[in-house]
Amino acid sequence: MMRIFRYVLALATLLAPPIAIARAAEQTDLLLVLAMDVSRSMDQAKFLLQRQGYASAISNPQVLNAIQSGPHQKIALCFIDWSGPFEQKLVIDWTIIDGPAAASRFGDLVADAPRSFYDSTSIGAAINFATAQLARAQFEAERQAIDVSGDGTNNAGPNVQFFRDQAVAKGILVNGLVIVTDMTWRHFRDTPIPLAE
Repeated sequence: MMRIFRYVLALATLLAPPIAIARAAEQTDLLLVLAMDVSRSMDQAKFLLQRQGYASAISNPQVLNAIQSGPHQKIALCFIDWSGPFEQKLVIDWTIIDGPAAASRFGDLVADAPRSFYDSTSIGAAINFATAQLARAQFEAERQAIDVSGDGTNNAGPNVQFFRDQAVAKGILVNGLVIVTDMTWRHFRDTPIPLAE
């Protein structure tokens, strides 16, 4: 009877599902969220300027040299579209960029991605959504950043400074990339709004 019990126990051990073994997250030099404004003020020309700008920038030799100069020689980034308070979309999930081939693939995805929204401008909601993407990243890095591109001020949704300050308190760098036109330049010249203290 004891022998049968041992056989059954051994068989049960062999047939049991494997226990998941926790693995350390892959280390990178930077986690970066690229957050692109697709609100109403972004006409087709400015939409394409942003898409093509992001696609070109990631494959720029100077950018690639900077990426490969870090200790891990790679960064991880994702790409989001944003507009109104409830309009944020993860367009490209977390991706490792470690050389020209990966950068070119990512750039092609950015350039080919269709427009997600066409509504109001909620920069605060965009920063909040971008911060959540950093929290769920499957990679790790000492440096985390959000690049928010846009051509106007917050006109809907939550307070920009509140979510900017929350991100900064977590050690996240928040960059503002202004899409400049003659009208935008006059607006920002007359009413500057800092993204950082």
